Amino acid sequence: MFAPLVRALFAPAPCSRPRLVRARALFADNRFDTSLGTFASSPYRESQCHARASSREPRRALLSAWHKAFAGTGVKQTYPTPPRSYLLSLELVRSLVPAIKLIARHDGSLAKQLTRALSSVPLNVAEAGGRVGGDRTHLLRIAYGSLREVNACLDTACAFGWLDALPVPTLRDELGALLYSSAR
Repeated sequence: MFAPLVRALFAPAPCSRPRLVRARALFADNRFDTSLGTFASSPYRESQCHARASSREPRRALLSAWHKAFAGTGVKQTYPTPPRSYLLSLELVRSLVPAIKLIARHDGSLAKQLTRALSSVPLNVAEAGGRVGGDRTHLLRIAYGSLREVNACLDTACAFGWLDALPVPTLRDELGALLYSSAR
């Protein structure tokens, strides 16, 4: 039923696009031998413009070393050691979770705003780690602004009397100093 449609999709293309021709040849009419990981020889393959000589061994489907070792195993990609500001921002997120839950009992919208601002800090710091120049500085300034918004939300909750004291002031100050000095 679907065979004519599949054949129409994988119809031979002009030779100006050899990669597409090879890709279409892989799957049309089972020309890729999955048990061996090789291209099976076929009349279509031999007639391609850029086909190898028939005397050579068929081309193997090569996988990178990463794909061979980790494909489908769920291994996480590793990154270099994150900067101190990123680690401090994650620690701040962990330490403010009880305060957010307490604020949410009194004012859900303030808790949502606090959560959004708080999550913005490590996200922008992490994104800045992959940028250079003015773009990096801009993202660090956004992270610093989000940290100031977190401070304002906590100050507001204290002013309403929902929190007895501002949580983790030294951690917030240290992170603010780091972000401020990095964003200059």
